[in-house]
Amino acid sequence: MKKKNKALYIILSGIWIAMLIALGVYFAAFTNKESTFDADENRMLAAAPDFSPNNIWNGDISTETEDFLSDHSLGRKNAIKFCSNLKGMVSAASYKDTLAVMDKKDAALSSDDLSEVDLDEMAKKLEEETEPTHTRREKPPASADDYADSLYVKLNVDDDTIYYYEYGKTNVLAMISVLNRIASFLPEDGELVYTMVPQSYVGNTYNAYDKKQGFISEPEPMIDALAANNVQAVSTAEILGAAMERGEYVYFRSDMHWSVPGTYLVYKEMVTRAGQTPAAWEDYNIQVEEPFLGTLYRDYPTQYMLDNPDRLDLLTPKFDLEWRRIDGVDSYHVIDFLDFNAMANDRYTVYLGGPAGPWTYAVCDNNIERNCLVICDSYGLAFVPMVTENYGQVHYYDPRYYDYDTVGYTVKEMIEKYKISDVYVVIGDLHSYDNDFMLYQASSQLGDDY
Repeated sequence: MKKKNKALYIILSGIWIAMLIALGVYFAAFTNKESTFDADENRMLAAAPDFSPNNIWNGDISTETEDFLSDHSLGRKNAIKFCSNLKGMVSAASYKDTLAVMDKKDAALSSDDLSEVDLDEMAKKLEEETEPTHTRREKPPASADDYADSLYVKLNVDDDTIYYYEYGKTNVLAMISVLNRIASFLPEDGELVYTMVPQSYVGNTYNAYDKKQGFISEPEPMIDALAANNVQAVSTAEILGAAMERGEYVYFRSDMHWSVPGTYLVYKEMVTRAGQTPAAWEDYNIQVEEPFLGTLYRDYPTQYMLDNPDRLDLLTPKFDLEWRRIDGVDSYHVIDFLDFNAMANDRYTVYLGGPAGPWTYAVCDNNIERNCLVICDSYGLAFVPMVTENYGQVHYYDPRYYDYDTVGYTVKEMIEKYKISDVYVVIGDLHSYDNDFMLYQASSQLGDDY
């Protein structure tokens, strides 16, 4: 009996050794020894295992072989695509936070065609408003007549000017009216700071020129001059344009958004305008994911993007905090600060799971009593974690996903309920002056009987 067991042991050992030799020959002769980047999954695939005596002895060879075979198996791409589609169907059907507003969306939102009558009335209302109660900062006298009827985002390059967008003065006045109304809810020392972020294709167009002479957005100076004393506007175009002139990495090449270092430059200016001291980059935990290929590569892949992939900085504070997403009147559930369920090309939306609703806020363990609200679209996602360094609570609200029946309070009441001191408005150019994002959606949600 013992002889049979010994013979079986020898046979099994021989098979195992033969398999190791066969795998070693296969990996040595027919596989790539380096990790390769998979653009669809936006990550490095496992390299062929190292068949060294040490790896075999400590058992690492089994894990490395399993990882390699998993990443390079036949039919893997089709399987991943099928699972991703299935996951999308399931998550869409169960995503309570966002779907809570979808059945009311058509009735709640206006069309994208702005009514000039409504805008004229908003602009007229602005002219009739009484003097602001906030007089901490006096602004020089200014008039709407000082500005052209059309305002642009402009690139001054190679002694030429490239024009992007066209915003009517009436629309900008209407935006000022909305910002003034929000600012009127704040305490005496409260500030509202606004910015509009041009898309990356505009910034990268500027960056491509040798002679960079000015990245200019005309509406923000008008807002800064004409709005209430506690409303300020920061020009993201000017800040990021100057950074690109210095050769800094402020826009993704393969995604429509700004990079996290670019966001940080604007964060510093915005919180300074609100009377706060900006945190240093080193004050945050920074985890870098690279290479990163975003939504532009997904939809319009080019060899240039593949050869020049981006990096994604995952920025988090060094203290504890709890992110809460409201799911009912005075009720919430806790969510992850960094949600890694985002699809590969949507990894920018790792912050808070991307744009969602109806209202999210952080309670920060930093011994700060002052609270803020960030009104934003996806461009504000990277901005939100930065201001946790300056406030005890940071509230985040995207007007597209706000739902009064779920929240139970108007935006004005939420500002009062949570003792919001400062408001930051961070929106991309798609949701700026010619879109109903602020002019109709946010305006209708304030609850101030305008």
